[in-house]
Amino acid sequence: MEGGTVTEIVRATQASLRLFAPEAWLTVGLLVLLVLDLVFRDVRKRFVLPGTAFGIALGAIVLAIPLLSHAPTEAFSGLLVVDPFGTYLKIAIGIATLLTIWVSFRNRELADYPVGEYYVLLLGLQLACMLLVGAVHFVMIMLALEMVSVSSYLLVAYRKMHRPSIEAGLKYIVFGAAATGAMLYAISWIYGLTGTLYLSEVARRLQTMPIAPGWLVVMLLLSVGLTFKIAAVPFHFWAPDAYQGAATPVAAFLTVAPKAAGFAMLVRIFYHGFSIYRPEAEAWEAIPGLGWPLFLSVVAAITMTWGNTVALWQKNMKRMLAYSSISHAGYMLMAVLPGTREGLQALLFYVVAYLVMNMGAFFTVLALSDATDQYEDIAAYQGLASRFPELTWVLAFFLLSLAGIPPFIGFFGKFFLFAAALRGGWAWLAVLAVLNSVVSLFYYVYVIKNMVIERPGEFRTVFSWNSAYRAVLVLGIAVLVLGILFSPIYGWTARSSYVVETFGMAFQATGK
Repeated sequence: MEGGTVTEIVRATQASLRLFAPEAWLTVGLLVLLVLDLVFRDVRKRFVLPGTAFGIALGAIVLAIPLLSHAPTEAFSGLLVVDPFGTYLKIAIGIATLLTIWVSFRNRELADYPVGEYYVLLLGLQLACMLLVGAVHFVMIMLALEMVSVSSYLLVAYRKMHRPSIEAGLKYIVFGAAATGAMLYAISWIYGLTGTLYLSEVARRLQTMPIAPGWLVVMLLLSVGLTFKIAAVPFHFWAPDAYQGAATPVAAFLTVAPKAAGFAMLVRIFYHGFSIYRPEAEAWEAIPGLGWPLFLSVVAAITMTWGNTVALWQKNMKRMLAYSSISHAGYMLMAVLPGTREGLQALLFYVVAYLVMNMGAFFTVLALSDATDQYEDIAAYQGLASRFPELTWVLAFFLLSLAGIPPFIGFFGKFFLFAAALRGGWAWLAVLAVLNSVVSLFYYVYVIKNMVIERPGEFRTVFSWNSAYRAVLVLGIAVLVLGILFSPIYGWTARSSYVVETFGMAFQATGK
């Protein structure tokens, strides 16, 4: 009997490791990078380590691609799940990592700092985001969330001789500690009231017990950690300082990868932990008495409005993009509210759209760092069209796409978000989102006006085809081409979002 039990454990572990291949590859790759950092001298490190890190991140994507068609399966006794929804987001996070490694090579902002630790932290953050995407147990969620947070803190404060970077890192840590404490307190209440930390089992037990008014406090405390990670109001204050103080490649990565992982965590918790799947309606419905959709709708409305309003008077390009990022968190929250396949599909599509256009905008700021020492000031973009027409065109593409102007991919991303909200019964929120998109045009077009109409400012004349410049051109083409040929991506999101619902039904039925 004992031999049979051991054999079953070994087989289950082997099966879990096969599903864990991308994360296992990253873990081994991190160890390899640490060894190479000790072996090579500083001059060779700056050539060997970026290439090695790029290969490791690419390998994780290659290993994840076959899992897109894998049936939803638990791993490691139900701590993690592998399904197309999570795999899709893991690939998106991997692509964001590749782009960040690419533009970090010979980056002026990072030139005076050790290269080994930077790439170890970057890949460590990728690994943490991938773990968070698949976590379906509160302990695993907190471990992955803390790994994401600690890696982010260190990357923001990585430029230790740059005062704004250190200040931003300290603010980030303080807000992060408060959010983590609130979330842990909520989880302790959930465990005390339900006796389990598995999301599906929490949902099953909540359906058989009365929902007391105290659950509202639990949901609010839990939401603190969730809204902090996606930079939603009122726990967004760290984002502008962190994005401005961090090196530009780091800021670009933080606006995409942790945000995508945060939305995956939010979907897992609210759908699998606090909702019931209704097959007849093909939608998730909040357990009576919890009312989390109404709460999230208010957060979404305030987030998009506050982000766009404050962005209007920003004079620093990175801070403006930071508040723009906050407003986009509000847009993406709309996709979670209906609890439908269409909403999840819109969310997944927008993650890709947001990756292309937002990282492209940050990378343009990075490319300009070779042209002027004042590349963060919007005033320095005056007359950019007469000096760097290519950068002017692509930055205009990114900004118009963020505003939701056709034919760019951002237009179709917002269209799917707004349509999902309308069909899900959130018409008032969709109307507010459209109005906010109109408001956002003012600060996006203001930058374009500076580049095209205003007289040129003072620029350094030296400019090179660095890695950031090439990345900007590639993403500029992508934001237009993907806007025209968006059907393949939309089809992949449809298959990924559908399996989430099927998985939820099976997982809740097992009562794991």
